[in-house]
Amino acid sequence: MSKRKRDINSPNNEQPLRGLRILFLVRTPQERIRVTRVLSRRLEELGASLVGSVENLQSWTRSEVASVVVCTDDISHAKTCCNPLPLSAFEGVVDVSWAAGCVQNRQVATIRLLNVSEATQTSIDDCDGGSRGVIDDALDGDDQQETMEAAKWWPPRNLRPRRYLQPSSDMDCEEEASTRQDRIEAAKNIPKYACQRKSHLEACPNERLCEYLNAMADLRAMESHDSRLGDTKYRAYRLASAAIRCFPFRIRSAEEAEYIPYCGGRVKEAIHEYLQTGKLSEVSKLWTEEYFINLWSLLGVHGIGTKTGRELLASGVTSLDLVVQHCLSGKHPSLKLPLVFYNDLNHNLMSRDDAVRIHDYVINVASSLGLSLEFALAGGFRRNKKNGHDVDLLMRHKYLEFGHSSELQVLVRALRASGFIVATFHETIDQRRDRTASPGTFDGPHDMVFCVIRDPQTAVGRRLDLVASRRSEFPFALLAWSGNAIFERQLREYAKEVKGWVFDGHGLWKKENPSECATGTMDTMIETEKDIFCILGLDYLDPSDRNC
Repeated sequence: MSKRKRDINSPNNEQPLRGLRILFLVRTPQERIRVTRVLSRRLEELGASLVGSVENLQSWTRSEVASVVVCTDDISHAKTCCNPLPLSAFEGVVDVSWAAGCVQNRQVATIRLLNVSEATQTSIDDCDGGSRGVIDDALDGDDQQETMEAAKWWPPRNLRPRRYLQPSSDMDCEEEASTRQDRIEAAKNIPKYACQRKSHLEACPNERLCEYLNAMADLRAMESHDSRLGDTKYRAYRLASAAIRCFPFRIRSAEEAEYIPYCGGRVKEAIHEYLQTGKLSEVSKLWTEEYFINLWSLLGVHGIGTKTGRELLASGVTSLDLVVQHCLSGKHPSLKLPLVFYNDLNHNLMSRDDAVRIHDYVINVASSLGLSLEFALAGGFRRNKKNGHDVDLLMRHKYLEFGHSSELQVLVRALRASGFIVATFHETIDQRRDRTASPGTFDGPHDMVFCVIRDPQTAVGRRLDLVASRRSEFPFALLAWSGNAIFERQLREYAKEVKGWVFDGHGLWKKENPSECATGTMDTMIETEKDIFCILGLDYLDPSDRNC
């Protein structure tokens, strides 16, 4: 199809059209999502408003709408989805070069003012040089502040490798007097799933054994070259450790331990060795063998998992300084920011007071901006942990189902402008591609920004994870972000194996028919975590009881 000329410099568009509604219905391909997000923000700054779905337009029809435009790089599909819209102000579908032209001229112009009555299909790569440059400039401007901040400390100096913490010799707490029969009965009464039992932070009579089993889990994950096999072995020891933490007596023999869930086979052998020697000799590899010492230090870099870590070691990159040189040579550029903040994130544990202060700071900024967001502190600090490595902050819109995306964008922009956010590791905002899908057919994550912030009081770099969910999904998101890894995994397994349902941070659905709500009635409202526990047939566990 032939392209119509866009007269961006026409004198008719000297006055920007305030009140123009830009409707994004068709998601761009994955590699272009960031382009869409940046252009959206630039258009908002010029006075445009963004609407996420056709459903949301119902509320806009009651107000004065100057013009509605669908901006996309998949025009043929967009027309199928939304043409014609039941709105007199609907002008048609345009490609992203139109948005780039608006940014270039620093004003929003309608399609008519651009002399385009019907846009033709054009990809981002087919845009003229000027539009392509505008997009590049927008992307550069979006990262400029963070890049300049990180450049002050690049390349980083004096990186201190983290070390594996050895189990202490005085971790066990006192136990009550018991007979062998008491211990066997107590072991038999421990529920199979972690979501069925309370697990506190306080030390248990077998605390040191649990720490050794956790260390064995880490060792098995690090030494296995098959990720699935490594995960299976890791889970075996972690599940056993979580169950033993709920055993009220000190384990006296491996035979007694066999009655505790997940304590058979190799785990039973490990327990026998511990009872005989007071340790697990193989675990000492984590702090004595150079390979595991180096791998553990590399795993402290955000973005390096066991597979990447082993590949780096195999290529001769055996230290943090060599990883820096690796990045300087142009390899793994995504590791630059994590390396800059490595010391802060690995050697400066955050206290609960630090987490609360960061939580309050973000809320105050949101309040000063007039944002309608509700916040909740999640993660380890919600489980009453005294120290941690990051802050998990969940949020939702106070009134609207879908209003969280635009509010989070405004909040993050303000936090960056103030210098609070100094680096972003991962960002997915407004990327769920099917907003009108039936429940259980999601295609995309919650809105998330994983970043590094500069603590206003201590100036130490801290990890902050911002997660925004739909209003109706907030109880599920809060539950999914409040337990540790074992608790959450076993909660999903319980829902699937016992109830035949699927649980995740978005909802609870029938396994056989994902479009059917687990409660059986779509009008049943789930407002709190307690409602979810009740539907699953579980006794409610306070967040402090989810420390498996």
